Amino acid sequence: MRVKAKINESKVSMVHTGQAVSIRIDAYPGRPLRGVVAELMPISIPLLGSDVRVYYANVDILDGFDDLRPGLSAMLVFQVESRRSVTRVPVESVRWVNDEPYVALYDRSAAEDGRQPWKWQHIQIGLSDLAFAEVLNGLKVGDRVVSLPGSLPPPAPAIQRPPQKVADVSLNPARN
Repeated sequence: MRVKAKINESKVSMVHTGQAVSIRIDAYPGRPLRGVVAELMPISIPLLGSDVRVYYANVDILDGFDDLRPGLSAMLVFQVESRRSVTRVPVESVRWVNDEPYVALYDRSAAEDGRQPWKWQHIQIGLSDLAFAEVLNGLKVGDRVVSLPGSLPPPAPAIQRPPQKVADVSLNPARN
């Protein structure tokens, strides 16, 4: 089965045959799929009522399932760039306040002593996908973060920010 995707003319240079794609079918949001760009149409089509042009890309679904059927709508994320051996956190563990990303660091010893078991840490984010965000600065390998910090009080304005320059940091051998 295939997905026919509209690619805005401003993004078409980033899409190519063989490129990996993450697919989320609206009817099955809990079942992400993998895909690959099979072909990119060479001729653009004007978007109705606009000067903007779009290109069509056909994306082959690599791991479909029996309930998948034609006509369902989907969201596609084209893998434009990836890095290996990076420190990363789940996207849902990042809390944005005033356009700045934070994570809640978990401290087991504080929890065992009856103190608040978490503190907010400002981070710098690099590449991200639907599941993970690369952390360029603000965490070290082995730090534990609260996976769903949405119920915690937001970070206070006077949070210590990490230095802008990164010192020698060990990288987590996870793939982003």
